[in-house]
Amino acid sequence: MALDRSFVEKNRASTTRIRELAASLSDDDLKRPVGEHWTVAVALAHIAFWDRRVLGFRLNYWSKSVHSICAMWCVPCTVANIWMRLIVR
Repeated sequence: MALDRSFVEKNRASTTRIRELAASLSDDDLKRPVGEHWTVAVALAHIAFWDRRVLGFRLNYWSKSVHSICAMWCVPCTVANIWMRLIVR
């Protein structure tokens, strides 16, 4: 049975859409609040962080390590404070 790889094109299309969106946003757009503590820029940084993290680590490893599971959830919460201090451009 062949592996369904239709997700590859969907992921590629989603990546293109988010890159185009990010490129079209003004500095004021990036500073716009999203929820209580985040901005659009922080939300985009969060997405980029998770995309990179998933590419860099195997989910199987996370499922076998309590420490890794904690790090998987704690790191983005910690770095969100750093992302808030980023200069938008």
